Amino acid sequence: MTPLALELEGFTCYRSRVRIDWSDVGTGLFAVTGPTGAGKSTLLDAITYVLYGRTARLGSRGLEALLSPGADAMFVQLTFRNARGVYRVTRAAQRRGSGTVGTEVRVEVADAENGVDGWRQLSDSERVRDANEALQELVGLDYDGFTRAVLLPQGAFDEFLRGDVAQRRRLLVSLLGLDRVGEIQRLAGQRAGLAEERVAGLRTRLAEDYADVDPGAVREMRDAEAELTEQAEALEREVAAREAELGEVEETARLVGDRATLGRRRERLVRDAARVATLKEELERGRRAAVLAPQVPRAEAADRRVAAAHTALAARREGEAQAAARLEAARAALGAAEAEARERQGAIAAELGALAEVAPAFEALKRRGGSLELAAQAPVAELLDEEAWGGWQTALSLVPGLERAEREVERRAAALAGERRALEEATRRSERLELELSERVERGKALAAEEAEARGALEAARRADLAAAVRAGLAPDDACPVCGGRVGDHTPATAHADLAAAERALAEAGAAVERARAEYQERRAELAKAQAERAGHAKQAEAAERALADARSELAEARAELERHGAGLAGLAAPGDAPTGDGATPTAPRVRAALEARRAAALAAHARAVAERLEAAGLPKASLTDPAGRARQLEAESEALGARVRAAEQAVQGAERALDVARAQREAAEEGAAAAAEEACAVREALAEAVTAAGFTDLAEAQGALREPADLERLEAEVTAHEQELRAVEAREVELDAAIAARPPLPRPTGPDDEPVDAGTLAEGLRAQLNGKRAALAELNQRRGELSAQRRSLETRLERSSELRKQLAQAEDEYELHRQLALDLRGNNFPDHLMAQVQQRLARRASQVLRHVTDGRYDLLLEGGDYLVADAWAGGELRSARTLSGGESFVASLALALALSDTLAGNAALGALFLDEGFGTLDRATLEAVTSVLESLTDEGRMVGVITHVPELSERLPARLVVSKGPAGSTVAWDA
Repeated sequence: MTPLALELEGFTCYRSRVRIDWSDVGTGLFAVTGPTGAGKSTLLDAITYVLYGRTARLGSRGLEALLSPGADAMFVQLTFRNARGVYRVTRAAQRRGSGTVGTEVRVEVADAENGVDGWRQLSDSERVRDANEALQELVGLDYDGFTRAVLLPQGAFDEFLRGDVAQRRRLLVSLLGLDRVGEIQRLAGQRAGLAEERVAGLRTRLAEDYADVDPGAVREMRDAEAELTEQAEALEREVAAREAELGEVEETARLVGDRATLGRRRERLVRDAARVATLKEELERGRRAAVLAPQVPRAEAADRRVAAAHTALAARREGEAQAAARLEAARAALGAAEAEARERQGAIAAELGALAEVAPAFEALKRRGGSLELAAQAPVAELLDEEAWGGWQTALSLVPGLERAEREVERRAAALAGERRALEEATRRSERLELELSERVERGKALAAEEAEARGALEAARRADLAAAVRAGLAPDDACPVCGGRVGDHTPATAHADLAAAERALAEAGAAVERARAEYQERRAELAKAQAERAGHAKQAEAAERALADARSELAEARAELERHGAGLAGLAAPGDAPTGDGATPTAPRVRAALEARRAAALAAHARAVAERLEAAGLPKASLTDPAGRARQLEAESEALGARVRAAEQAVQGAERALDVARAQREAAEEGAAAAAEEACAVREALAEAVTAAGFTDLAEAQGALREPADLERLEAEVTAHEQELRAVEAREVELDAAIAARPPLPRPTGPDDEPVDAGTLAEGLRAQLNGKRAALAELNQRRGELSAQRRSLETRLERSSELRKQLAQAEDEYELHRQLALDLRGNNFPDHLMAQVQQRLARRASQVLRHVTDGRYDLLLEGGDYLVADAWAGGELRSARTLSGGESFVASLALALALSDTLAGNAALGALFLDEGFGTLDRATLEAVTSVLESLTDEGRMVGVITHVPELSERLPARLVVSKGPAGSTVAWDA
């Protein structure tokens, strides 16, 4: 199994969706790098989660902890390739409303028929359990095998090499599943016991239930059954012959009986012929009367039409009289309307003329929001000056601009004061930080001098310590390997202690210098920031002064504009108003109030002038409150008078047209009544001629012969049935006579009197003989069936006995197999043998890797349960693997881990290997060798990923997957 792509979202630290595509890297060897806690090992957890639904840290329970903080769903998708094709597995989890987490799994295979992006779900993976089983079959390893053979976790390399024999044995027993040998031995013993019990049970059952089963008894029963079968077949032939003879006799008897029955039917039909003739006569008269029946309703309908025509004529005459009366009434109403209109139109015209004179002034009052009620507020009457009103309106529209200018001046003045205060504070802070910075400089110089002094002391201590180390291996008076002089007494033992104290003093002095330097940089940054803030506040203060000057200029322009439109600001000033540089000036609210007062006084004077003109014209009270409305009312009244006259004229015209229509309808009704009377006379004459032609004396006789259609059908059916039945009986008699004549003669009885017997009596005798034969055959078949049932039961028991004997033989074999297996697995001999074979295989495979990495220096051997190394540089000397240095120990452990991975994989083709282990103890040369080993794994077609914090190793690998962490979650990116 080789991974191709991994995609995940909402999975622990990977909040947003990330995708890793190994197919785009171009190499099978890569490093996974990133800071601690970024989520490098989490990628391995994602692989085991999507394949097996579990992780190394959580197992298969509590997986809701894998959800990213604040997330309600997570998603992991892995695309991989094996020998059978390309597959994609998706495992998603969703937090439900109840707080539980639901999981869904989908396994798909690349579908070549749907193109490169086509996927088809596996049919046997719709449920989670089925999907897990399908995935394990596709990968070729269960969870334990996968994590041990594909994922080599942190801290697992060194357990084989440095652990004791018991520890290594426990680990191998766990990894290889050898702890199950004891369980297998117990199960083998248990199954041997069960097989032994089954053998005893089968033997007891054969002895008790099938001791009497004999194949010879089965053969005897089969012979007896065959003899009974022959007797039954002979008797069946006799029964068939008697049945055929009885059939011939019964057929002759049936034909004779049918001939007698037909004779009786023909006699009855002949007796009924007179009654049928009467019915036939009644049928003929009814048919003639039925021909006349449609003409009778036509005559009656003609009579009804005559009566209806006379009734309609009377109604039309009454309608004509009513139309004439309505015409007279309409003409009278028209005269009254015309008289009323002439009387009222003159007064309306006079009042409208007076209103037209004052209408313009009143409309001007209304447009400006005034009314005639304002007249009482004016001392004098004066029409409005349009030019003065327009100036006031313009001045009012400029007042909001004046208000904004005054507020802007206040705001700018406040802003300037705030900036000046901030500038003063920033100046004081800068001065304080400059003083602190100069103090930090002096303190740093003093600490640097102390560090230089401590470094000198350390160098002296090192020289003394080195001299002591050299002298330690020399005797007094020996030649010194450094200077060539003679060695005196050994250096005192306090040299090592002085060196350690000097190193601590230098470290403390260096730390103090670094702290001072950090504090200096911090204060310097604060000073730069404070100086920048002071410069910024100075600029902002200058800008605020310019803005205040601009605001005051705009305020002066707004007041000048009001003066140009006649606002009269000079007369509106008050002692409390703000100065503008040349005296007191009124505020915007006082200007607005003064202008509103001027407009109100002008409107009141205009309203009084309009009211006085209305009163002078003598108009009614309604005209004083709403002259325009009164004018509309008068016009509407005039229009209504004209409309009433026109409506009366139209009513007269309508009444005249209605009278013409009523007169025409009455004349048409008179013509219709005459035509209906003529038609009724003609219909009656035609009906009388048809009655006579049908053979009836009058219409009453014809109506008496008339029958319902159902009665006529019944009479016709009865007559027809009688005639058809008589003809059928006569024809059947001829047929039966011919059939009886053609039958063979009946057998004559062989009695002493030799009298002939009729067919019925002969049939009864034959039927009694046949019943006797049938009873004998039934008894014989019953005996044969009982014997057959006994034979089948015995055969079944014989087959069951044979099957039980086979089961007994299988149970005996199973008992012997499990008994022997339990004996073979007793004790530790087999596990110890298997353990020794596995460890030798591991040592051989790991030794190949170790020789390659160490340039042929080391071989790894297993002796006495412990790992030894053969050092070629020391003449092949054997020593314990525990004596290896840190880097050498890591290389040996890595070799064992790779060998263990291959062993645990077994026959599964491993397409990938992930190493999660630190490489920090390796030197540059060893790193090169380790890289070479890992590259050799990729030559075998395997993808190898190394999770490492060592930059030297990651830089040597062909590609790097960089994991980064941030507030929004971790991300990944290739750095090839």
